[in-house]
Amino acid sequence: AEATALRAAALKVPILLLGLPHAEEVDELVDAGAEPMIADMSLARSLSRAAVSARRTVRVHVKVDTGMGRIGCAPEEAAALRAGIDSLPNLQAVAMATHFARADEENLDYTRQQLALFRQATEATNASGGTTRHAANSAALLRLPEAHFDMVRPGIAAYGIDPAPSLSGSAPLAPALRWTTRIVQLKRVAAGTGLSYGHQYHTTRETWIATLPVGYGDGYPRRLSGRAAVAIGGARCPVVGAICMDQMLVDVGPAGPIAIGDEVTLLGDPPAPNAHELAAWLDTIPYEVLTGIAARVPRKYVGGEA
Repeated sequence: AEATALRAAALKVPILLLGLPHAEEVDELVDAGAEPMIADMSLARSLSRAAVSARRTVRVHVKVDTGMGRIGCAPEEAAALRAGIDSLPNLQAVAMATHFARADEENLDYTRQQLALFRQATEATNASGGTTRHAANSAALLRLPEAHFDMVRPGIAAYGIDPAPSLSGSAPLAPALRWTTRIVQLKRVAAGTGLSYGHQYHTTRETWIATLPVGYGDGYPRRLSGRAAVAIGGARCPVVGAICMDQMLVDVGPAGPIAIGDEVTLLGDPPAPNAHELAAWLDTIPYEVLTGIAARVPRKYVGGEA
């Protein structure tokens, strides 16, 4: 579905499908001209039939599981899978790939074991000289030059975020997005006022409370209730009370030059929290924070310097 949307937006570049498609999606995949990962002959045969029917040739990437445990054939099965694909009409195996499980850890021993298995698998298919190989995720891109091969697959780094706090500063990355909203209501409340569902929070002093039109339905998790902060007018303000589906509350203090309509930064440059800080409050990783921003949140694309 994502590949189809990209084609509808007039993108002509190659599109690599990193996950495995369902059998009922192969016709749409062929129509979109996407290049799928292949992990077994069952999918290969389904794709071949769809490609023949559409009178098109589908380029495929053989996925080898060297230790991620997610998708891919075993390294010792790669040669047979590659040969099987080559025997089917209208399929062209153009690449072999694997994925690293622990490349963001300080110790790279396991990653190097995966790399060795991948090299053996590609050499067993006699593909190392003529077929594209790719393995490096963001962490391996930054730390393991020998894993770069012919292509790399930056994920979190494409957002301008370091793949791990320990890798901060290892590359000149700049965050590619900021998330903002605006105040829709301001109210002065007395000390001891209960706020939001369950009155999990009571004000400790007389203060101003700002209502923001953002909630967990937009991808701002409810678990951030009472933990997170936002930036308003150059200052950090705490999120108070339970975050609702479409709204949340912020304590902006007893006084301040704020007004309805003022911009609020939920994620961005200081003093706003960054993706690593939000992830720490949620006990997760920045990638979950960034990809969790709901599709209904409007996007504004701004060009930048290369």
